[in-house]
Amino acid sequence: MIFKRTHLIILASIAISSSAFGQVQEAADNFKVPSYETKTLDVHGAPLFFYGDDGQLDVNLGSNFLMTSQTPELAWSVVNSLEINMNKAGEATNPDGHMSMNIAEVIGASYRQFFNGDRGVSAIVNLGVGVVMDQAAVEDAEMTKAMDAVVGVGVGYGRKFNARTLAQGAAMCKASGKSCTAADLQTIADIMGKQSAGYYDANFKADAGVEFNKDLSAATGGTAAKNAQVLNSPIYNIGDRNTGWEVTALMNIVSGDHLADSDATGIDAGQSMWVSAGAGYAMLLDDNSGINLDIGIDYGMKNEYTGANAAAFNGNPGDGAMNARVDLGYNIDHSTSWNSGADVYFNYNMPTTDAKDAGAEATNSWGLHIETNYAMGTKALAGLAVNLCGGKADSGTGGAVGGLNHCATSEDKVHYNAQAQFTYFIF
Repeated sequence: MIFKRTHLIILASIAISSSAFGQVQEAADNFKVPSYETKTLDVHGAPLFFYGDDGQLDVNLGSNFLMTSQTPELAWSVVNSLEINMNKAGEATNPDGHMSMNIAEVIGASYRQFFNGDRGVSAIVNLGVGVVMDQAAVEDAEMTKAMDAVVGVGVGYGRKFNARTLAQGAAMCKASGKSCTAADLQTIADIMGKQSAGYYDANFKADAGVEFNKDLSAATGGTAAKNAQVLNSPIYNIGDRNTGWEVTALMNIVSGDHLADSDATGIDAGQSMWVSAGAGYAMLLDDNSGINLDIGIDYGMKNEYTGANAAAFNGNPGDGAMNARVDLGYNIDHSTSWNSGADVYFNYNMPTTDAKDAGAEATNSWGLHIETNYAMGTKALAGLAVNLCGGKADSGTGGAVGGLNHCATSEDKVHYNAQAQFTYFIF
């Protein structure tokens, strides 16, 4: 009898959740990214000035600029970051009182235009320029300079969205007792999308949280506290809602080490070129579950760039190297407090031309990840995850393995791990 009663409670929970999410699939089929414009500029010093009785001196000054605009058919942004840092160590380590200086300037821009609607053909352009100047705290030290630039030009067709904000909006409506239509859910998703993109921070500064909660509460009919619980509390385990399909191809070119004194550093200006291609498909099976497929390939054609901004600008897997990855996932929300998911993935890594000449061979790895997370009211939280993987992970000869490889190994054998966690609030 007790089991039967518990079983009925669980079924009721699922049924209530399904009825509350009745408009999610319809809204996802017509999902559009939010429209907004932002512009912000700050000047900062952190710390602006520091002086110690041992003679240590630090001076820091910088600025950040962001201007962005987005509509369903067009998105562009321009960013600029400038940091100036001067440092003089204390007398114990720097008796001559020399000061070091570092100046770093990064400018970036991105542009994507959709034609024939917001899910058709698109053009993609990414630009970046970085300048770094360093002067060591040494007498008569010369300032070293480097300038690097990256250009990415590509095309795309179709569009894949993660409309999780629609499901979160449905949960907020249910919590407030409001009956939300698909249009209402899109309005709520617009507000949350603008928040994550920095719209409220850019336009309202210190009042960003107040204005965001004001707009969200007006759209959901609920209080700011209840909305925040849906967004942040672990008792709401709301999974992704991926939908749509897309293919993209991008040619990336980096040119770096300019302004550097090649006689002093031994480094001449170099270039790096690689191609990135990707495809994705996702479908909601119903309001509470869906599948998601992602495919990606990077192929390096030239890699002679090791500039100051290599970590930020250069995603080349290596000259002649290629990495490919496939990830197929499934997720289901049994209720707003219980979510499960599974991912199966495969990574292939072809070594660089030089590595192949030295005898290196291609590597591959695969894996399966399953997890479930459940909140039993507000008294207990529990989770379980299992990972199974095999193959041989990349050893650095041609690109990186996919981020989903939870138990990657250099050994060509099958591995597994499992973990469980729980929290119970006694009082």
